[in-house]
Amino acid sequence: MKSIISILILSLGITSISHAQQVLRGVVQCADDGELLTGSNAYFLPDLQGTTTNANGEFLITVPDNATALVFSFIGYKNDTLFPPFSSEYLKVKLKHGKTLDNVTVTGEKDAVARGNGAQISSIINEAGLQKSACCNLSESFETNGLADVSYADGVTGSKQIRLLGLDGRYVAITAENIPALRGLANSFGLAYIPGPFIESIQVSKGPGSVATGYESMSGAINVEYKKPWNAERLYLNGYFNMMTRSELNLAVAHRLPGEKWSTMTQLHGSIFRFQNDRNRDGFLDIPWFRQFNGVHRWKYESGKKFEFQLGVKALLENREGGQGDYFRQPKGQNNPALYGVTVNTNRFEGFGKFGFLWPTKPYKSIGLIGNVMYHDQIGRFGQSDYYGRQRTAYVNGLMQSIIVHTNHIWKAGITMMYDDIGERFRDTALSRTEIVPGAWFEYNYKYLERFSLVAGVRYDFNSVYGHFFTPRLHLKYTPLETLTLRASGGRGYRTANVFAENPAVLVSSRKMKVIEPLKAEESWNVGGGICYGFKIGGKDADISGDYFFTHFVNKVLVDMENQSEVTFYNLRNGANSHAAQLEFLVKPERGLELKVIGKYNRVMAMFDGRMQQVPYVPVWRGLFNASYDLKKHGWKFDITLQVNGTSRLPAMTDPETGLALSEKSPVFPSLFAHISKSIKKWEIYAGGENINDFRQKNPIIGASDPYGPGFDASRVWGPIFGAMAYVGFRYKID
Repeated sequence: MKSIISILILSLGITSISHAQQVLRGVVQCADDGELLTGSNAYFLPDLQGTTTNANGEFLITVPDNATALVFSFIGYKNDTLFPPFSSEYLKVKLKHGKTLDNVTVTGEKDAVARGNGAQISSIINEAGLQKSACCNLSESFETNGLADVSYADGVTGSKQIRLLGLDGRYVAITAENIPALRGLANSFGLAYIPGPFIESIQVSKGPGSVATGYESMSGAINVEYKKPWNAERLYLNGYFNMMTRSELNLAVAHRLPGEKWSTMTQLHGSIFRFQNDRNRDGFLDIPWFRQFNGVHRWKYESGKKFEFQLGVKALLENREGGQGDYFRQPKGQNNPALYGVTVNTNRFEGFGKFGFLWPTKPYKSIGLIGNVMYHDQIGRFGQSDYYGRQRTAYVNGLMQSIIVHTNHIWKAGITMMYDDIGERFRDTALSRTEIVPGAWFEYNYKYLERFSLVAGVRYDFNSVYGHFFTPRLHLKYTPLETLTLRASGGRGYRTANVFAENPAVLVSSRKMKVIEPLKAEESWNVGGGICYGFKIGGKDADISGDYFFTHFVNKVLVDMENQSEVTFYNLRNGANSHAAQLEFLVKPERGLELKVIGKYNRVMAMFDGRMQQVPYVPVWRGLFNASYDLKKHGWKFDITLQVNGTSRLPAMTDPETGLALSEKSPVFPSLFAHISKSIKKWEIYAGGENINDFRQKNPIIGASDPYGPGFDASRVWGPIFGAMAYVGFRYKID
């Protein structure tokens, strides 16, 4: 009885404390253009107790009893101060550029790539970072920053693959505004499904991600934030044209309706490329032809106090054509069986919704519902072989957030449901499955001042095909000094393999395909950590950071191409792992000038033929140097990037034309990129070049003269296929 009374008294005490302490919630924006200010500071006087805004510019903070003022600050902006009594409504704080002290104006630059303030090792590419290159789509968003590595998957289809921690992009959970996005059949060409001008920011995190977005983030997570109707330009127009006649046009229109509660936005993208390109004269197009139409339309309703929601639709129609040039020059209606051509037609449609319920007097508390449905059809022909892929997906995530006593203790919980109906058919092999996956998750976030934070999460899912998935994850951050930050993380991940869609290179070869056993879910553990230290060099800002991650696969679906005549898919138990390390140095020697050097080491191993070997086509090391110079006063921006790619192991193969053994190691090669832009009022004109040093892999297609012969293989790609390429473009904005 005494215990019960004690618990009741304690509960009443906690309740009274939680009601007594006021909690403020809001967003910090730039007063000039409404841009969200990620990482801005909010702190109370006199004790300097505070917090920083998240990736969406939002903050949540408890008012201490002795608070005399609440100060908002951000580098390059004037401070804004609020005094008691504080409003309980959602605060919208707008900071103005510049800070004045005794007739001296101090201005600062916003980093194009900002490091995340959370417990995970993460970075945020904002609009300034995206505009350091042409950035036509998501795959081209990482050329200048080195956050992820992107390369071509084969020499015919033009499909690109992303690597994080040395592992293929299939192990990266890619989401769009925290909704699962490029997964399943979209793994092959999905990086081109998100146009760069649609993007507001990209958040890249290493290691296992948050349990709130699922169990599939095994090596990291990439979250894409689209431009929002309530803070985007009223009109945005972007055009792009390169020397190979690739043309793109993007249009976005945003509008806020009278009454300020409704806002809407439409984004449209069209691109086309039809140019006969065969510089190595092997008879095959170096870059496939394509046509794409892409559109997003969304609405948002915001009551301002208790309820808000978003609704949207997406549509994508894409046609790709590759193969021998003569295949496309033959008369319409004819089909010469001796010629090799590739066509891939994709129709993809999505609908999504987000609903939020708020408590005006308790801004730390909210309930949300996220839903998404997707229809994806992919019909292709590879030579004389047909391919068909089908995916129907539905996703729902209901979540709630609140605090324990005060905002140092935040908890989130949710219930999810994922439905996947996926089928693939190629030649005489058909694979299909229907997965129904209900799940539940809980995440606890503890923060002590700005010194220590912890995010601990766990989720349980039951997969109707593969059974029980239990996913624990932990992230820690410790800041012993203002300039020194330490992070560590670890956790488990799962995913389901789609062997054809994820490996388009095996479809453009004469290899026999064998799925030698029922494929199980892939499972891995990932642990790692990092350090970041800021300092001064000659009074100028600089920092150095490093991280290391180890991934162990409990089960990996191995794509074994060690035998030149076949490719086999099978489960590899405890036979694969990776070690990934990165070191980065950043310095700003002059105002507007930024220099960055990155070095990466990837040891990605798997069991082939009974012995551990480096996974093919993964460079053991990579280097990147980037220099950017922003002359704000004159509207000029300059950017140059040098990438150096180390050697990678290549499967043992013989040239069918000469009978000679091919090299089993790729050479070291550089790639040089440059970009320059000029702003003139509402216009921005830009030009640049990719692979300016004109390095090309000479023979990416083995047996190109006999594409239906036993030695034909277009998967042996380790470097650029086309040479130097120049481009021009423009951006026009009405804010």
